[in-house]
Amino acid sequence: MDTTKIQKIIKDALKTKRFYKSKINYGLITFNTDNVEELGPIFEYPERLISIDIPSKCKKICEKAFSDCANLKSITLSNTLSEIGDYAFNHCESLTSFTIPDTIINLGEGIFAGCKSIKRFEGNQKYIRNNKKILVDSNKLLCVLPTDDSETEGRYYKISEIDENITRLGKSCFYGCEKLRRVDIPSNVTEIGDYAFDRCKNLREVHFSGDIPPTLGANAFGDKINIRGDFKIFVPEKSLNEYCKSWGEYFEHLDGAKLSDNWQNVSFDDSSWANADIITADIEIEDAPVPEPVVPEIVLDVEV
Repeated sequence: MDTTKIQKIIKDALKTKRFYKSKINYGLITFNTDNVEELGPIFEYPERLISIDIPSKCKKICEKAFSDCANLKSITLSNTLSEIGDYAFNHCESLTSFTIPDTIINLGEGIFAGCKSIKRFEGNQKYIRNNKKILVDSNKLLCVLPTDDSETEGRYYKISEIDENITRLGKSCFYGCEKLRRVDIPSNVTEIGDYAFDRCKNLREVHFSGDIPPTLGANAFGDKINIRGDFKIFVPEKSLNEYCKSWGEYFEHLDGAKLSDNWQNVSFDDSSWANADIITADIEIEDAPVPEPVVPEIVLDVEV
């Protein structure tokens, strides 16, 4: 199947059918063929998508495929799906539940960052932890859902109690956990991904037990401008200088770092977001009238 033209074709089709510059929602998106094996980011206005049925032979949902589909409420996944890419459902704020298919063998990072309405995960128990609110893939912590079920839930996490085999905190894994106050990170964690604790506006303490500082991704503890003034990173006293060398951008938050004059001029490099690769396919869109208040159904006609 030719996979090089999907974005241009769908944009042109939407423009032709007067969906391109209108305020009409896409409504239910369906495909009239099963011969779509990979699905990438195809919507010019992702916030208009409400519901979609993934083709039954689709094996991969690619990076950022449904990113910023803020009004997506329903998605039917295929029973052949084996992979979901990084940030695939980033900021799908209207999703309230998500079932991980039993066929999944690879989950990306940051998949559900900003999905503030999802209450729990269902499905494949290989990945689900802690009362269905946490996803772990092998040694990677992938997602911790924001919680609002009680006054105390979600305020304090010990990574070792989630899964003692975790060595990496994935990209945006705690994104938007506004109730989070404290996290304890064991010595076997060697890497913390980009934006791991972004938008955790009440995070006050992170405790590290390892003598060797983990590798930090970009803005691992969030945008520096938005970090609380009283935010503290507690590390073993004997390793304080090593943490200051490795984490120069956070030296003022390291416990005791302000007492040292040795790290006033520490420089650091910022890494940037990687651009998503676009996976594409030839498709056409059939017109769908929009009677009020019914939302139209759009059929994606893929020619193979």
